[in-house]
Amino acid sequence: TIWSGGRTNAALRIARDAAAAAEFGLAEETAEIELQVRTAYYQALLARELETISEAAVEQAQAFLAQEQLRLRAGRASELEVLRADVSLENLRPQLVQARNASELALLNLKRLTDIPASQPVRLTTTLTENLPADLAAGAEPSVVIAQRAAIQAAERQVAIREQQVNIVRGSYLPNVSFRMNYGKQAFPGQIFDLSTEWRTDWTATLNVSMPIFTGWRKDAEVAEARVQLEQARLQVGQLRESVQLQYEQARGEKERAQTAIAARQR
Repeated sequence: TIWSGGRTNAALRIARDAAAAAEFGLAEETAEIELQVRTAYYQALLARELETISEAAVEQAQAFLAQEQLRLRAGRASELEVLRADVSLENLRPQLVQARNASELALLNLKRLTDIPASQPVRLTTTLTENLPADLAAGAEPSVVIAQRAAIQAAERQVAIREQQVNIVRGSYLPNVSFRMNYGKQAFPGQIFDLSTEWRTDWTATLNVSMPIFTGWRKDAEVAEARVQLEQARLQVGQLRESVQLQYEQARGEKERAQTAIAARQR
């Protein structure tokens, strides 16, 4: 092909943008999986800590009940006080069962996300502390962080693909120039499989120029359709940016709320 009205170059750019969009899509999926695994891990740590607290509460209630029973035998407490301690202990037992179930479910969810068999024992070696993971976007502008989101970059590549598709359709109005050359040897034997005959050289060259004259206005409709798809892709990018910005603000607000809640519980 000597000249195709820019269609060949546009197709090559589409292929490159499609490959880049696929890579950004992979990065987005990888980040989403990492987020789910991190969340499940911290939920498992929290559930384990709550189970430990419930066990300590039950042990404390048992010790208090034993103390009240000793005071009853010594004549320093009433049966009502012993009964109150017993009821308090029994009210804590369902909370302990609930905490154990929540811990087991959180651990099973972590195994599911990390593709670990449910029967495989797992021990969490990290302790639950008030330290949050390092903020990779600390000090960065929100607009810069949002622009670096893989999903947005993949959507922008889709816009670039739509732009090149418009160029391809518009290029169909222009002529197409191609050159073809064939070179070979031909033989005309008098018998089958007789290769001793004389071989003749066959060398042809063709220069072809084609130009659409009238296509029933199909190309106008194709150009209009390609432009509509381009506008749709641009609108989708705009909506995606707004959605990512909303997610960013929600995450930042949730982080501040979590830090405040941790400080209050420490107090």
